[in-house]
Amino acid sequence: MSGPDDPAHLHDQHPGMRKHQAGDPIDLPSERHQDAWASHELQCPEKRAQFTKALDSIFSVKEHRDTSHSDEHLDKCDFVYDVGASSLKNDFQCRMVLSFRMDVNIMSEVTHRRLNIALQPYYGNTIPALGCGDRKPLGTVDIEWAFCGRMKRYRTTFYVVADVEYDLLLGLPSMWQHELYRVDSEILKRLNAS
Repeated sequence: MSGPDDPAHLHDQHPGMRKHQAGDPIDLPSERHQDAWASHELQCPEKRAQFTKALDSIFSVKEHRDTSHSDEHLDKCDFVYDVGASSLKNDFQCRMVLSFRMDVNIMSEVTHRRLNIALQPYYGNTIPALGCGDRKPLGTVDIEWAFCGRMKRYRTTFYVVADVEYDLLLGLPSMWQHELYRVDSEILKRLNAS
């Protein structure tokens, strides 16, 4: 299916942009096109993975000349996607970290408040929270969510944790359960390496 909304045609819609290959410098859009570029260009998981790789290579201390090793640094990175989260009362867009190092799903307390959803009690032990050490969850919630620009919806239980720096975090078991390897080839590579 090809058309004006097809990600392959997005470069044609934004003057001054060109499709880049791995290893090419990224052409940044002019200031007046930045918002349109960001909202369209980064909706596609493949483009987001490309952008993440490009940023990582810019800030990398060691320059990778051998392309056979160019993806090695990805085994230390988590992926971040824009998702639409929904409850019976609210829908909103937020950021989800796909963590290949964690086995739990976490929702920030702020995101929980924005969704305005009932909190189920949690009486268990502390859980590991990425970037924060072990934390005692405030409770759990079940929500539906979808990758922005995609129709498929997922239902997931999250621990609600205070003072985390991300909206949502999805752990490794849920990535397998939801078959997220079908969404983005970079996810498949990381899952196979885990």
